[in-house]
Amino acid sequence: MALLAAAGWAGRAEAQQNLEAFLAGTSKDCPGCNLAGAKLKRRNLAGADLSGANLAGATFHRSNLRGANLSGADLTDANLNKTELLQANFSRAKMKGVMLFEAEAGRADFTGADLTEAMMGNIRLTGGKLDRANLTEADLSSGLLNEATFVNATLNDANFFSEPAVAL
Repeated sequence: MALLAAAGWAGRAEAQQNLEAFLAGTSKDCPGCNLAGAKLKRRNLAGADLSGANLAGATFHRSNLRGANLSGADLTDANLNKTELLQANFSRAKMKGVMLFEAEAGRADFTGADLTEAMMGNIRLTGGKLDRANLTEADLSSGLLNEATFVNATLNDANFFSEPAVAL
């Protein structure tokens, strides 16, 4: 029993060290960390492992997440506007209300992600994978979606069209 308690304490201590190193900028990896509301604007997190992390409400505006692993992460209401997401893995991520305006997400994997009410206007998603993703009421207006796949995706009330310019 004491051995199990010691192992649990060691695991929590390691998680705390991972979190502190990540927030200090000395590490890019923090799988499973609680980073809700974190301010990560303009951070270089290329190749980072943030799988399963709680990133709800986090700000990544203009950050580099190229090739990062965010599979299973909670990005509810997170700000990823103008962020580089090339080849990033968002499979099974919770992304309700996420902001991805003008994000560069070519070949990113959103398989099985919940993108309900996501704001993805002007996203560049060439070759992106949105198979089985939930895009209910998502805004993809003016998005570049060449060669993106939406196999078995839920697209209820999703917007793929731009509003025409109104002459005054």
